[in-house]
Amino acid sequence: MKDKEDLLAPQRFTTDECMELNEVSRLNKDWRTDYQQVGAGKFKAWFDLYASSNLRFTDQYCSQGMSVSGIAPDDHVALVLPLNRGDRGVFQGREFGANDVGLMVEHSECFYRTPRNLRMMVVTIPVSRLPQALDAAAHKRELYQMIAETSVISLDNATIASLTSATRRVFEIIQSTSQPAGLALCLQEIEEHIVTTLSLVMAGSPGPARGALGRKNRLRYLERARTYIEAHLESPLGMETLTLVAGTSTRSLETAFREVLGVTPVQYIRYSRLNAAKSRLLRADSAMTSVTDTAQALGFSHLSRFAQNYRALFGELPSATLAA
Repeated sequence: MKDKEDLLAPQRFTTDECMELNEVSRLNKDWRTDYQQVGAGKFKAWFDLYASSNLRFTDQYCSQGMSVSGIAPDDHVALVLPLNRGDRGVFQGREFGANDVGLMVEHSECFYRTPRNLRMMVVTIPVSRLPQALDAAAHKRELYQMIAETSVISLDNATIASLTSATRRVFEIIQSTSQPAGLALCLQEIEEHIVTTLSLVMAGSPGPARGALGRKNRLRYLERARTYIEAHLESPLGMETLTLVAGTSTRSLETAFREVLGVTPVQYIRYSRLNAAKSRLLRADSAMTSVTDTAQALGFSHLSRFAQNYRALFGELPSATLAA
């Protein structure tokens, strides 16, 4: 049994920069993520992390809407549990309902268009623990197929409450200054409760919803277009090129971006370039770099419009970012 000292103590990270969440999310497990701010205004976020040798828990808050893509670590699945009331965003092209949770599997990129003031918890679990919890010799490939077919699952109120309270309890215990003798055992039991609950949910979940094939195709088009956009931010990016890259029509690609990320392809390109500009300005030497050079390198030819869009998104002028 592990002592408290053997467990990774919870860490809180706060940031005013959306892109810093990419680095924070990679701590402890090899997550691959891309956070981009798309909601206008100053960005504020905090990110609590707890990890044992078996599970990884995060509890996080972000003030502005984001375009988030992520791939779970190898041999892991992740449970995404939004805690917002009302708007909970769009996950894999489907609006999160009041009782919905998301599932992510390794090697499969998931997209989440988050709302303002998002509060969510994410539990990352080794795949090997799921069939163990079911006490069944489920084949790994079959398990992945099950997860892939159920990227968004609707749960009853009792299950949602159970998963939420259990995850919160982990943070409460590990943050406590007292050290009861049963601390490690208690944490282990909570972990097992979460894994078992998730396993039973997956085993009893229905098959793909109607329209799942069309949604899967849209996700594939989106992934191709996004990959190309991110690799060619300093090149011309038009719909003709993107539709050729994605292998679909302009209308289908527009639909994919709107349904999954809540923005048009043109808006996504602009947000990507603005986020890239901010990242470069934050890391630049103000004596060697100018706002004009940075903007023009990313395809912004109208400098005053660039400054207006930049300020509208980040709440400050690009010159202020560079000076900081």
